[in-house]
Amino acid sequence: MPFEEGNKLGKGRPKGSPNKTTQEMRDAIQYIAKNNIEKFQVWIDKIAETNPIKAMELNIAMYEYFIPKLQRTETDITTNGKEINIPLSSWANDKKES
Repeated sequence: MPFEEGNKLGKGRPKGSPNKTTQEMRDAIQYIAKNNIEKFQVWIDKIAETNPIKAMELNIAMYEYFIPKLQRTETDITTNGKEINIPLSSWANDKKES
């Protein structure tokens, strides 16, 4: 329920900002990752000895925490009075198949 008019308690957390608990969890995970960075490679190598596919999956999963994912992008353009909608993600997939 939104705040009622005349509320003197404050506006609340700004839209899009993480709450305190979320930020604390992110900080804790980052701390653990930084303090174990050398061990990660040893762990991945050990897993790869018996299950190389699982080791690769773990590597890829870890990348998501260090390299942001690209968002899908679409653009609308108009030429000669005709509107053309090109979903770029579909275009990229078509190029891969060529």
